Amino acid sequence: MENIAAAIYCRLSQDDGNAGESNSIQTQKALLKQYCAENRIPIAGVYCDDGWSGTNFERPKFKQMMEDIEAGKINVVIVKDLSRFGREYAQMGLYIEHYFEEKGVRFISIAENYDSKNGSDNLVLPFTNVINSYYTRQVSAKTKAAHRARAKEGMYLGAHAPFGYEKDPQNRHKLIVDPPAAEVVQMIFRLFADGIGYGKMTKILRERKILNPQAYFNRNHPDYYESDYWRQDFDWHASTIRSILNNPVYLGKAVFGRTRTKGFFDKRREETPEKDWIVYNNAHQAIISEELWDTVHQMMKAKRRPNAKGELQPFAGLVKCADCGSSLNVSYDAKRGTYTGFSCWVYRNYGKD
Repeated sequence: MENIAAAIYCRLSQDDGNAGESNSIQTQKALLKQYCAENRIPIAGVYCDDGWSGTNFERPKFKQMMEDIEAGKINVVIVKDLSRFGREYAQMGLYIEHYFEEKGVRFISIAENYDSKNGSDNLVLPFTNVINSYYTRQVSAKTKAAHRARAKEGMYLGAHAPFGYEKDPQNRHKLIVDPPAAEVVQMIFRLFADGIGYGKMTKILRERKILNPQAYFNRNHPDYYESDYWRQDFDWHASTIRSILNNPVYLGKAVFGRTRTKGFFDKRREETPEKDWIVYNNAHQAIISEELWDTVHQMMKAKRRPNAKGELQPFAGLVKCADCGSSLNVSYDAKRGTYTGFSCWVYRNYGKD
């Protein structure tokens, strides 16, 4: 008699839409266990990926199942239907029709009445895989369209509120000011406007023991992250400050589409041209004035180097030569801690002629 060691595999995620109880993880497991009992198939392992997209095969339990197949622990894989296994037809074909066959693994999909033991000439398999893949693309397109429609109405769509705000308990798509965090945001803008550079500002924030945005979020949501990586309370970085200074949410704007995924299967994110953003003004209370925002961003556009104290010369890039139009260089006396004057690098390098 054949030595059978079966894996029952279950998966569910948001890309399955309003699947209801019929596709819940619990229902899948119950149905698969009942199938194995009726057909006298011994179960060697139960693998469930709850909350993982069918287009992504880097799922933790799926990978564990593949490792167990490589180790010779599994020689049968059973799913409720093909969409539970995945929703990307090319990858599914490689696994089911090539990899499993090479490894001598029998594949069973109950809903489609597919069993690789009966031969691989079943046309239902490739057609069903293509339909499942198409369905996911359609759901993705509809979801993006719905998000854009909501964004045009000024609704906030982020998973959690940006630093300085919190979600309105009465309306999760609206932001309200979080006073303690908002004061830190205002301080960061004022310090930068006063000529304090990123490096020195991180030292100031650390010395004052001000919680960074992630640590502040953790204090209010202690169970959100399991990893201790996020527990560095006062570890400020220049990139965090730069991100705060560049976020128009602090002007009371709801901005959607600043980044996007590179492709349907490539989930890496890239920046989107500003012309493609959806911007809704006066979506919530502003933390920063337009004047302070403009001052900071004029200074950010200028090429600035910190002096010996780590401070930025506030007029860098803004003072020009009356003759040639080049930006003037500033001289700084480190011993006295004072600026001594401006000079034109064109004159200095090429002479007055």
